[in-house]
Amino acid sequence: MLCSTVVFAGEYLENPDFSKGLASWSVYLHPSMRATTKRHIAQGVLTVEIGKSGASHRVQLMQKVAIKNGQSYKLSFDAKREGPESKTQILCSQQGKPFKSQGLNTSVMFLDQWSHHEFIFKAKNVIEKNSPVIRIQFGNQVGTVAFRNFSLTGSSDIKPVIKIDTMPATKNSTPVTQAYSTIAIRIVPQPKQVTKVKGVFLLGETLYIQSNNSKAADLFKREVIFITGKHEDDFQTTTRSSESFFLGVANTADVDLFGEIKSAPRHQGGYALSILPKGIAIKGYDEEGLRNGIQSLLQVLEQVPSGALPQMLVRDLPDLKFRAMHTRLRPPNHFGKDKTIEDALEVYRWMFRRLGRYKYTHVCLMMKGNFKFKKHPEVWPNAVYSHEDVKRFVALANEHGLEVFPEVKTLGKFFFGQPKATLEAHEQMLDRKIRTHTGSWKNIFHANRSGKRLSAEQKQVKGDGGLSIGFNVQNPDVLPLVKDCIDEMYEAFGQPQWFHVGADEAHFFGTSWPKEVNRGQMYANYINALNRHLKQKGCRTMMWGDMLLSHLQFPYFFENHGGPPLNTFEAMPLLDKDIVIADWHYGYEVGGVKPEHYPSVSWFRQHGFDVVGVPWFNQPGMRNFARDIAATSSMGLMGSSWALHLAYNLHTNKDAFKNKPKTRKKIAGRHELGVLASTSEASWSILKSKENMAQYDSEQWEARWLPVKLSP
Repeated sequence: MLCSTVVFAGEYLENPDFSKGLASWSVYLHPSMRATTKRHIAQGVLTVEIGKSGASHRVQLMQKVAIKNGQSYKLSFDAKREGPESKTQILCSQQGKPFKSQGLNTSVMFLDQWSHHEFIFKAKNVIEKNSPVIRIQFGNQVGTVAFRNFSLTGSSDIKPVIKIDTMPATKNSTPVTQAYSTIAIRIVPQPKQVTKVKGVFLLGETLYIQSNNSKAADLFKREVIFITGKHEDDFQTTTRSSESFFLGVANTADVDLFGEIKSAPRHQGGYALSILPKGIAIKGYDEEGLRNGIQSLLQVLEQVPSGALPQMLVRDLPDLKFRAMHTRLRPPNHFGKDKTIEDALEVYRWMFRRLGRYKYTHVCLMMKGNFKFKKHPEVWPNAVYSHEDVKRFVALANEHGLEVFPEVKTLGKFFFGQPKATLEAHEQMLDRKIRTHTGSWKNIFHANRSGKRLSAEQKQVKGDGGLSIGFNVQNPDVLPLVKDCIDEMYEAFGQPQWFHVGADEAHFFGTSWPKEVNRGQMYANYINALNRHLKQKGCRTMMWGDMLLSHLQFPYFFENHGGPPLNTFEAMPLLDKDIVIADWHYGYEVGGVKPEHYPSVSWFRQHGFDVVGVPWFNQPGMRNFARDIAATSSMGLMGSSWALHLAYNLHTNKDAFKNKPKTRKKIAGRHELGVLASTSEASWSILKSKENMAQYDSEQWEARWLPVKLSP
């Protein structure tokens, strides 16, 4: 709890114990919540039962208060929840518009047992015409939320100190020990084993780091500075001689923490974390494991701003070894008008920090028309990012332990978004939009959720003979151009271990060729040439799998583009087996069926390929895909975030898409802001991922860490 060295005088709340019912209180219910929300008072406890989740402000508990500018106050109450964990906003704000904060604007996670909460703030912006209101917003909860023992006291001279206290919960239950913050600590992804013990470790002014891994020590120091505001000279680092991957943190130099943990789980990425009153000890099975332990510790620190870390022991390891996120490196204007490269860097800095916290291993950045090629500047004339810019993005990701590799659309969509003049200048290199669709290709299984034909079929129907945005690989100039572009990108990304060559959705591949040309053979020859070029560099090729799958073989899946009339699925047995297939499926309903299994994973495995499963925002799809990846001993999971920039804008700019309500509804409906956390849960603990995801709102969790907060 946050306590004070002085006594708080006076009670500013009327009817704080609900002895007079709701007199002086107001439980605000938005019209959309009235039919599904109930409230009642018994024995001094207000209980609110919420049947469906909404925006947090749609259910509020409020009372007007007579506070004064410059005075300090302490708000306190007990609370508990029944239902999934979710963030609750605690505010003191103006009663009416513009609802400015009066000095208190924070969030907590209520526990599933009675816990005590205290908040100290100094009043500001108080004006008589717009009365200050204590406001608790919890409309995003589902289940019941109960409150008791409210109090608002004040003093002109408050000096907070840390105090550990134990408060009895309900009768016949275990007391709850809290330190300063009463937030229920959540580590994402949920560790497999957590043992909590009474007591805390209080971060001192100077922290003494013991480690035998300089990268781990630097990561810990850099992120603690970011979270707490400490300075470089607040740390002392000593090298620990050991074969183990170890990091210890204490408040004095004479505390030896190495023996506090015997060993980490023997598995790639496994770690053990121990927070004790005398210090913190972390051991990893390998360097990745040590980094994972540090990231779990940093998540605890993020939620306990006082630095009073609750005592616990965590032993954990991931189910899948390759855990990646695929996203596009968007140009600055995708984040708002007049944004600069520096603004874009800040957005990706936020993203990379969260990916690091959630223990991802890799990031794939798709470069789609936005990289300034030195040898061929004419192919993407409006490109934004130089080699030096890309290196800065890669360095940001590397700071958080993430390996970065690029994707370039080397086949069907290389010229995506390029001006007509650019297409015309490369006319001889491009396929034509020629309709090859026949009536026999239609199939009842091809209907998607809205009853339209699949995208491949739509593209074929819309063919008009004009220039497509994909290469005609029969032109001998194509392969040298693409190799040059790959070479530049490979160097700018620091010679990565992987290179994604795209090759998806090539809807007009070879449409202008004679019928007797085997398009499967041509497709395989082209991809194999790129693979062997990369192999000479010691780099492994990754490609999308949709052009290798036919609707006739997998009729209940939306993302299969290799069937008739192009028949590029015939390339499968001809491709080099050291290529990694990125098998993407978004969980769309097809023919009235929602996929629960992904047989294409085992199909690729049977043909000798390593496979990475790629879901999008659909949480059941993430979980089911991860299960099938693990069951076939495939390489791992790579989440995708195709519209994360839109979700980011929606949550950081209250006016985003205000003139496009359909777009706003579509973005909000996807809950794409939560993709980073939910994909992490799916790949870390496959058997419990559904249960873990149900415990919190991953979108609200992400919004909590955005660098730009919503206006009140």
